[in-house]
Amino acid sequence: MRIPLNNIIAMLILLFNIFTVYNFVLIHEELKPQQLPKEKISGFVTSATLNLCIGATNGPIITIFHPQQGSILNGTQKLTANLTNTAGLTDVTLNFSYLNSSVTVEIGTDSYDSDYDFNVSWNTSQVADGNHNYQIKITGTSTQTDCQGFSSVTSGYFTIDNVFTEPIWDNFRNKINTNFTLYSRWSNLSDVIVGNSDGIINFSGAGWNFDSVNLDAEVFIAPDFINFTLTSPALSSFLLNLTLFNVSSFTSILRNGGSCAASICTNVSYDSSAETLTFTTNSFGNYTYNSDGSSSLSISSSTDINETLANEDVNFSANYSNNPPIFGSGVYCEISFNLTGEFGSNANMTYNSTTELYHYTRTFSSRGNYTYKVFCDGSAQGYNTQTTFNNAFITNTPPNLTSNIPNYEWNENSILTGVNLNDFFSDNDNDNLTFSYTPVSSISIVIDSNGVVSFIPATNFFGLRRMIFIANDFINATPSNNLTLVVTEVIESSAPASSPSSGGGGGGGGGGGGGSRKCIEEWYCEQWSSCENNQRTRTCHDLNNCHTFDNKPNETEECVYLDTCYNNFQDNDELGIDCGGSCVACFTCYDRQLNQDETDIDCGGSCQKCQEGKKCLVGSDCESTYCNPDGICAIPTCSDGVQNQGEGGIDCGGPCENICPILEQPAQIFIFGKKISPAVLGLIIMVLVVIIGCNVQQEDVKNSKENFDDGISMKLISSAFEHNGKIPSEYTCDGEGVSPELIIETVPENTRSLAIIMDDPDVPKHIREDGMWVHWVVWNINPDTKNIARATEPEGVGGNSNFGKTGYGGPCPPDREHRYFFKLYALDSSLELKEGSTKEELEEAMSGHILEKTELVGLYERTNT
Repeated sequence: MRIPLNNIIAMLILLFNIFTVYNFVLIHEELKPQQLPKEKISGFVTSATLNLCIGATNGPIITIFHPQQGSILNGTQKLTANLTNTAGLTDVTLNFSYLNSSVTVEIGTDSYDSDYDFNVSWNTSQVADGNHNYQIKITGTSTQTDCQGFSSVTSGYFTIDNVFTEPIWDNFRNKINTNFTLYSRWSNLSDVIVGNSDGIINFSGAGWNFDSVNLDAEVFIAPDFINFTLTSPALSSFLLNLTLFNVSSFTSILRNGGSCAASICTNVSYDSSAETLTFTTNSFGNYTYNSDGSSSLSISSSTDINETLANEDVNFSANYSNNPPIFGSGVYCEISFNLTGEFGSNANMTYNSTTELYHYTRTFSSRGNYTYKVFCDGSAQGYNTQTTFNNAFITNTPPNLTSNIPNYEWNENSILTGVNLNDFFSDNDNDNLTFSYTPVSSISIVIDSNGVVSFIPATNFFGLRRMIFIANDFINATPSNNLTLVVTEVIESSAPASSPSSGGGGGGGGGGGGGSRKCIEEWYCEQWSSCENNQRTRTCHDLNNCHTFDNKPNETEECVYLDTCYNNFQDNDELGIDCGGSCVACFTCYDRQLNQDETDIDCGGSCQKCQEGKKCLVGSDCESTYCNPDGICAIPTCSDGVQNQGEGGIDCGGPCENICPILEQPAQIFIFGKKISPAVLGLIIMVLVVIIGCNVQQEDVKNSKENFDDGISMKLISSAFEHNGKIPSEYTCDGEGVSPELIIETVPENTRSLAIIMDDPDVPKHIREDGMWVHWVVWNINPDTKNIARATEPEGVGGNSNFGKTGYGGPCPPDREHRYFFKLYALDSSLELKEGSTKEELEEAMSGHILEKTELVGLYERTNT
């Protein structure tokens, strides 16, 4: 009787497990537990091509000496670093780069030259100024470090300040304020005071950088509170002394609407006779105070939790936080908003007995950071009056294409004008829109400041062109439909010559030479330039190329310069070109808005790292490098369930008191009088398993072949196209752009969830450097799913594609035929991954959980590219 292969393998595995238990008993009976040595254990198998480096290593250590955290650099700098723990390495090169947000730029390299001091010269004047947002990164290489690899090192944040620009502080001139005009440069200042009759902020200590900082936009001091978000000059750690005047009574300090923690607000002093409150803080925010310890006011808005767009409802709520509910005869709450630089009239809030909160709902017509104030009077029920401030953040809405731009047709050697792009685009945020276009050959396109388009064909050109207009609101861009431009050929008739008509305008005369046809000038002039030095210019073109200039219009004229928000100059009170001041706000990492790729207001993404308590997606968003499960930046602890802060294991070792389990050395085992390690013996057993398995497999190959060819592996097919077949256009950007029907077969029995990734690996490098475009990402799909219907999303969690959104995105190749891979994964668990995660994050989460994978490939090429 033949014993099945699976049974033989199972018996051998059982034998190996019995031996392992026996070996474990020997270890504990014959040897005392010994902790593994801290030194790395290295081994080299001379008879094979495998090098083994077992255990942790203590490789070379790189230390950066210049620049240090908080340094302010200008001109040419000497970057210096040192290498220790080298073990005599001589073949060493250090690579110096600088980091600005997510961008890494190489500076230079330095190699070993008899000592381990390395330096590189860096001309910082070639880099844009930046307040506390640059870092130096150093990596090392050596061919002598088989088991002692390098770890890269990154410096703290520092400032580059080559162009000296006075801060904007008009709101504080002639008040309790440091006179910035007394300085020739504004970096590395100490004890700077910004204030007025309501309060002051004293930026204590050295190292503050106010170069080009907009204090008017980032500091707001009013009766009873100070609000400031000066992220641009901030260092990683700092202290500020705050003073509030006219404080008639005081019990506690509030920060951002809640009680200020003792770790943030220190050195609190209240002088009741002078009605002055002073304290020290190490964080930015909105500071006010309680005048009666019996109650405090808690306020919030729906923007604190969810992203809110212009013209969407924003819900505000409030109540005394100490003893809710506070409600009864004579108790009321009011809310007001600072929309124009000062608070408007109060609006009543309505009490809701279910939520036990006072509520108010309104919309905002444009994006922005809106400060609001809530006043509650609970004196009729024995509570003090309270006033608290907070901010509501309204994020940007991209421009809308309200209707498709029609196709146009006109005659050659003539101009088509009058198309106004504002008739086809709108913006919910009331942003000023600018327009651009995809250039086409033989037709010049001019868009004036009012959005009116002129199409100017080249002389004697006729034919068809396709183009797209793009509307931009300074944050997002929205393309139009693909419109067609047709210039029609005009056939001139060869009519017999006739006698000249009377009147003969347009230059008349000079008609000799056998009645030849005179070239008539037809001039088209571009828009006038901006007014400079009381003069503006333009360029004029003769569409008929007569090479005469009898009727050429003027190309220069006198003018009076007027400041505008769209003249492509930084003038008037603008902070940048046509933005800031009285114009639309400039969008930066310190504009007090949640925009671009930030994870919280002015931090995360490409901006500086977020402080503790801010929102985050991953640890790299946070200064503490730890993003807790609630998506909040937090300080790592010894009970957070994550191996971090130098711990030897999860919440043990390193700075934690918990002792990590001690590993024991293997016992010495003797077989036939010769010493042999358990690892070698285990390897021998595994080799025997393979040999026996191969012999049995050879005997059973005929019987088992049917099992391998029985089609039991997982399959992904589509009713819309075959594997490696053409994808119909209805599933692409040239059609409806909906997902095709997918059919799933033979999912493994122990599958707990499914995941789908659709990507295109044939993208041109000038579009994406990695050559990959992600079209669809979904996970946690029910493993019982057999069919994903056409134009539907499977029930699961959606990730972001390279279109910047969740859901299916159809093929749209820009150049040639591309391959589109529909990949199906069977997983042994569900994934704890946030909605909107990327393909890379999904692949990392799936690692170690993939039971089986299959794929379906479709091809598509656009016919009009």
